[in-house]
Amino acid sequence: MEVFKLLENQRSFLKIYHVHLFHLCLMIPINLLHGYQLENYQITRFLHFAYTHLLFRIKGSQRQKLDRTKKAILLFIVANGLFFWIQIFSFLFWGISWQFFTILWWSILASPLFFIIASWIIFPFERFMKWQLIYRAKKRVKACSKTKIIGITGSYGKTSVKEFLTALLKDSFEVISPIGTHNTLLWISKFILENLKPSTEVMIVEMGAYVPWDIQALCEITPPHLAILTGITLQHLERFGSLENIIKTKFEIAQSLQKGDTLFLDGENENIQTWIASFCQKVEYEVQAIKDLPVRYFPDFQGISFQFQGEEYHTRLLGKHSAKNLSLALAIALKLWIEPSELQKRVEQLPFVNHRLELLHNEHTGVYVLDDSFNGNIEWVKTTVDLLKNTEFQGKRIYLTPWLVELGEKSEEIHFQIGKMLADTVDLVLLIKNPWTLKIQEGLLSEGFEISKIMMFDTSTEAHEKVGMFADRGDLIVFQNDLTDNYF
Repeated sequence: MEVFKLLENQRSFLKIYHVHLFHLCLMIPINLLHGYQLENYQITRFLHFAYTHLLFRIKGSQRQKLDRTKKAILLFIVANGLFFWIQIFSFLFWGISWQFFTILWWSILASPLFFIIASWIIFPFERFMKWQLIYRAKKRVKACSKTKIIGITGSYGKTSVKEFLTALLKDSFEVISPIGTHNTLLWISKFILENLKPSTEVMIVEMGAYVPWDIQALCEITPPHLAILTGITLQHLERFGSLENIIKTKFEIAQSLQKGDTLFLDGENENIQTWIASFCQKVEYEVQAIKDLPVRYFPDFQGISFQFQGEEYHTRLLGKHSAKNLSLALAIALKLWIEPSELQKRVEQLPFVNHRLELLHNEHTGVYVLDDSFNGNIEWVKTTVDLLKNTEFQGKRIYLTPWLVELGEKSEEIHFQIGKMLADTVDLVLLIKNPWTLKIQEGLLSEGFEISKIMMFDTSTEAHEKVGMFADRGDLIVFQNDLTDNYF
C-alpha cells in the first residue's frame, strides 16, 4: 500500500510539474509579446526592456492586459513557429545531446529576437494591410464631405478636451469620437470605417504622436476644419530626441489647416507662445488663443467656476487645466453657434473624465481619492499642486506617485522641481523607489519637508496596497500618474 501511495504522489507531482512547465513555456512568449506591444513595437526600446526586466518574462504584467490585435496574434504565431522549428531541426540532426540543449538554451536566451525577426517577416503583409485600411478610411472621409472634422493634439489634455467637446455638442449635432485614448493612425482609420456615416455632422479626432510626421499623417486622413492645440511640454522627449521636434510635430496640425479653418490654442503655454509666430505667421485660417482665465476653487474639492468670453461657468471638474481644457471646448461650441446659456447648463452636468483629476469617495472608509493616474506630465503636476494649495480642506493630503517618464536629460531637474512644489502642499508623500523619485525626495528635503513624512516602496503594487494604512476618515489620497509595467 505504501508503494502505491508513493507512486501516486510521484504521479501527482509529475502532473503538477508538467502543468507548470507547460504554463511557463506558454506564458514567456506571451509576456514578451506584451512587452513588445507596451513599447509600441519599437525594436531598440523592446530589446532594452526585455533584457533589463527578466522577471517580466515569467510574471508578466500585473495590471495591463495584452491587446489581442491581428498583428499581435500573427507575431505570436510566427515567433513561436521560428522557435519550435529550430528546436525540431536541432533534435532531428543531433537527437538528445549536448548540442541540442545548447541550441535550446541560446534560443531561450535570445527569445526576444524571434519577435523582431517575426516583425520583419510579416512586415510586407502588415504594410499592405495598413495601406488598405488607411486608403479605405480616406475614401470614407471624402465620401462624407459634409462632416465637420475637429482635430485635437498636444502634449496633454487631448482626451479630456475630446470628452468635454463630445458632451457639449452631442445634443445639438450627430457627433462621433473614439472612446478612450485611441489616437493612432490605425485606430483612427478603424474608427472611421466602423462609425463614420454620411449623416454624421461632427467627427472629433484625438491625434497622438510618438515621432515627427505622426500628426501630419493623421491630418491627411482626417483634415480638420477646426483644430485644438492644448499645450506643449517635454512629454516623450526621449522618443522625439529634442523639444524642437516635439513642437514641430504638434504644430503639424496648424500646417494642415486651410482658408476658413480655425486653430484654437493655449495662449499661456510657454512653448506655444515662443513658436506660434514661426508656424502661424502667414496663414489664411483664424487663430484663437485662450488665456487669462480667472478660476475660483470651491471648498472640499466640490468644483470650480471660471469666466470665459463674458460668461461664468460652474463645473464639478477640478483644477486650472480643467478650466483651460473646457474653455478650448467651449470656444469651438460657440463657434458652432450653440448659445452660452445652453452651454452653461451642459458644463454643470459634465462628469469627471476617468483617471484625470477624478474625485472619488469611499463611503465605507470615509477617505477621498483624487485620481489623476492618467496624467503624467509636469503641467498636470503643477495643476494638482495649485488645486491642493487653493482648496480649503480639513483632512490630511497624501500624495502617491511613481515618476514622470521619457523626460531625457531633463528628468533630474523636473523631479527635483516636483519635490520643491510638494513640500508646502501635502502632509505625506509616498514614492516608488528609483533614481527619479530620489530626486523628488531631495527636492522635498531642500524645502524643509520632514523625512519621516516620506515613504518609499519597492513596487507600485506594494504602494497601492498599503496607502490605505496612512489615511483616516476625511483624508485625501492623490494618485499622480500610473505607469504601465514596462517602465518599472
